[in-house]
Amino acid sequence: LHGKVIGHPAWRDDQVVCYTAERAAIPTKSFFATEMNEEAQRGQENTMGIGKQEHWGEQLFEQAPILDLFVLHLGTSRISRVENIPEDVTMEDPVFAPDGTSIVYTGWDAGLPRRLGRVYCQQRPSQLYSSPVTSLVESLSLPQSEEKDETEATDSKYESLTSDYRLARSPRFAPTGTDDKTTLVFLGSANGFDTHSGCMALYGVDWETKEIRSVVKEVQDPRDSSEDLGVVSGLTFPGLFMQSLPRQCFVSPTEMLVNSQWGSSSKVIHIDLDSCKASLFDCNCEEPSSQKLVCMNEKEQAIISTESSTSPAELLQVSLGKDGKATKLYSFKSIASSLYSSLTVNEAT
Repeated sequence: LHGKVIGHPAWRDDQVVCYTAERAAIPTKSFFATEMNEEAQRGQENTMGIGKQEHWGEQLFEQAPILDLFVLHLGTSRISRVENIPEDVTMEDPVFAPDGTSIVYTGWDAGLPRRLGRVYCQQRPSQLYSSPVTSLVESLSLPQSEEKDETEATDSKYESLTSDYRLARSPRFAPTGTDDKTTLVFLGSANGFDTHSGCMALYGVDWETKEIRSVVKEVQDPRDSSEDLGVVSGLTFPGLFMQSLPRQCFVSPTEMLVNSQWGSSSKVIHIDLDSCKASLFDCNCEEPSSQKLVCMNEKEQAIISTESSTSPAELLQVSLGKDGKATKLYSFKSIASSLYSSLTVNEAT
């Protein structure tokens, strides 16, 4: 059905999960084969029956170039590929919409002949897509013997959410607030950049109307940023520099914490979606030092790792006040933060 499973799974509930996995390779035969079956291809990009493909390189040289979306229903143990997806795109980072009727994901341009890197080539064109999966999930919930007829209703075509942006990735849904409003946030850049990486903006999408608004703009010159947003080693806010948003980044429906490069340090940034303000999340740590958000819990508390060149790494349990400031609740001293890179909320609490 597919190759290795890659990346983080996305849960709709305790029965349905979506994940990305390598697209199964097409069987190939040599140019000189005398017998061919219906599925096999002769030659083309797959020469002499070996089945070679152009990979992404970098850290992904052992990974198949194209990743597809798959949905697993744990109740029936049935798996199916999501069919209503764009062509010549490799999928990544799926999340279910809060109502569970669709999946939002990042699609990276995988067209040849430019498949020269993806981990550190963040200037590669990417879009956010939404694929309805109501009929697919309903079909998977049925036992194999009761599978729906192919002539019955199927899910509609995918939708491009960010067609006006050259770069868009890392979709995250904010918790639903008291007004029942659903907001999707993502990292994006309208014009992109030619360097391998660059400053990204944070955008918010009204999920009902699909209208996009800017939350944190790209910073062209850090010297234009206000000192009220924070100063690190003499440098004011430089903008958002990150590969992706944390999986658990929301403190509330309108507040979030993210990790970003700030000069030569890694810092935690507090973002208010209502005021569109991004500022340094001050953990009262000595400078110079680096901090990283590990995970959040339901008590509006964060587990943050901190380290510097003069002190051992430690984990901090902090709470977020109404003024956006951090209050240190507990410190796990002399614990290597790298050991806790895969912490979850349950493990942290």
